[in-house]
Amino acid sequence: MDDRAVQRFLAELIGRPMRYGIDDCLLSAADLSMLLTGCDPIATIRGRWIDRSSALEFERGLAGGTRREKAQALAQMLGLMALEPATAPCGALGLVAGERREVAACRFIGGWFARSASGFSVQQKAVLAWSFASF
Repeated sequence: MDDRAVQRFLAELIGRPMRYGIDDCLLSAADLSMLLTGCDPIATIRGRWIDRSSALEFERGLAGGTRREKAQALAQMLGLMALEPATAPCGALGLVAGERREVAACRFIGGWFARSASGFSVQQKAVLAWSFASF
């Protein structure tokens, strides 16, 4: 893990509005995971959305009716292994309570990093978590 790269990544998000297809909740969580682990957990789906409309279209295409069901379907599509959120290692992806709905997050020192509308937050609990099987 490159501590300076992680610090730069987080500093760049502070006060910057979230942009779908660039630094939305899933992309930001995956980017931090990649910095922490050296592996891109969403490599096979990067670039599938470029704005809010295409992000919502991608999400609608996932199996399930609830956000949790869709997140589980996505994790399965990506070949990620389900983990107990409380014991997930740094770099694991998860789903946390966001400002308006559940959002993607990355396990990091002190909690779960989640992108917010104008920066990021650190949540103490995730409701679901996943990682690479070889993690």
